[in-house]
Amino acid sequence: MAIYTIVIAAAWHGAGFAMALFLAGLRSIDPEIAKAAQIDGAGPIRYYLRIVMPGIAPIVAAVLVILLQFAIKTFDLVRALTGGGPGIATMLPAVVVYDFMFQRGQLGRGSAAAVLLLLSLLAVLLPYYAWAHWRARRERANG
Repeated sequence: MAIYTIVIAAAWHGAGFAMALFLAGLRSIDPEIAKAAQIDGAGPIRYYLRIVMPGIAPIVAAVLVILLQFAIKTFDLVRALTGGGPGIATMLPAVVVYDFMFQRGQLGRGSAAAVLLLLSLLAVLLPYYAWAHWRARRERANG
């Protein structure tokens, strides 16, 4: 049950951040486009699928990447709520790095675990940066 406590606390921690970004994204949608869609006869489902969702797609991608990054390197919640126990129930990658380096004194294994943690973060961040770069090039080309 300890991992469920961590998940609930992490969801509570990230929910406000995500909501603030989504609210900013929703407010950035031009009201003139909404009026034009209403005049053209677009219903609420079509309005959300064709106007709102493409308008906030970059924000959804950014929120997903940032929250995945938080999830991968979650250390403070585990340390504060459970202290790393009971047993291996809350052994997340950042806790493993801390355990190897500072609890057991195995700096080599801790460094290797930290490098693997870095590689997992890069596996999440590099596709996002490639997508953002591709999107920026496409927008420059289209003017």
